[in-house]
Amino acid sequence: MAFAERNRLSRRMRWLGAGIGAAWLSLACGCMGTVHVTGASAVPLTAPSESGLERRFPGASALIEGIDTAEESGRWGAGDRVLLGMTFANGTAETERLLLVELLEEPGRRPVFRRRVNVFGDELRIDSPTRAVRLGLFDAEGGVIDQRAGQLAEVFLDYGPVEVARIGGGYAISTGGDDEPRENPRPEIELETLTPSVYGMMSLLAFGDGASDNPTLAKLIQRAFTAGQQLRLLWTWGKFEIRFGDVERLADGAEPVPGLRGIEAYDCQIRISIGGVEALSGRAVVVPTYAPLGLCGGIVAAELVNSANPSLRAGIVLLGAERGGASLTDDAVEEHRY
Repeated sequence: MAFAERNRLSRRMRWLGAGIGAAWLSLACGCMGTVHVTGASAVPLTAPSESGLERRFPGASALIEGIDTAEESGRWGAGDRVLLGMTFANGTAETERLLLVELLEEPGRRPVFRRRVNVFGDELRIDSPTRAVRLGLFDAEGGVIDQRAGQLAEVFLDYGPVEVARIGGGYAISTGGDDEPRENPRPEIELETLTPSVYGMMSLLAFGDGASDNPTLAKLIQRAFTAGQQLRLLWTWGKFEIRFGDVERLADGAEPVPGLRGIEAYDCQIRISIGGVEALSGRAVVVPTYAPLGLCGGIVAAELVNSANPSLRAGIVLLGAERGGASLTDDAVEEHRY
């Protein structure tokens, strides 16, 4: 079932960049019609090997070495950084890139992130301060391609897609459709219980919005989509959906990516549709947004295949995570919860 977000018409032309960015991050909210669903592999992702990642991203260790995380949510602070490896393939041709995301001290360019989300007839309001982030795009060897500022709402540093995985999936978030409420397929899950999942899925919009502000990154992400899919997003006024299907919890002690141990993790089926037609399908591994993993929404691995052109594939993997200086105090953290 889909949640609906009401947006002004003047903002909808931004959905091409934001939608593509959110889709890449598995990695969105208006009630939609019937979604065309095609087959997608239900085989859980295979954890990458350390040696394989070193071959694909030889410059990663010079940017961040190892993965350091907090043991609870809400401990983020300035200087937190995550490093992601990105792969875009067209047949046998592959492009590898490194994305370094760092949380800065100052507010974002728009100090407040505000949204109204339709959740099966109820309305959920999000009103969050923002923080500036620095986005650094590098080639696989660590050479600088582009660096510029972005922003992220503070609420999404505490909530990610792991929230919907914890309740077993079966929900979707979409944009650009009618505000017609739909019936909750699991009425035993009340709005209060569902709210963290709404925040978690809304975090994908926030990351997509950040990607749309970086033309170099947005152009790179477009490689995962056909030209027709990109045009469809414009023709339908930004109508796209991210659907969370079956969920499998990884065994205790599993290492979803090298260096990340002893953390709750889920392997989730993902389907992304544009204008009611499936565009990408695949799987993602999500974990709690313990600092600094909120900077990537707790998405530590993903593999997506283009439904219209299976030779187009995209992947993401967490390569490094580093905590910054002093984290927020408990009182400060509480002020930013919703």
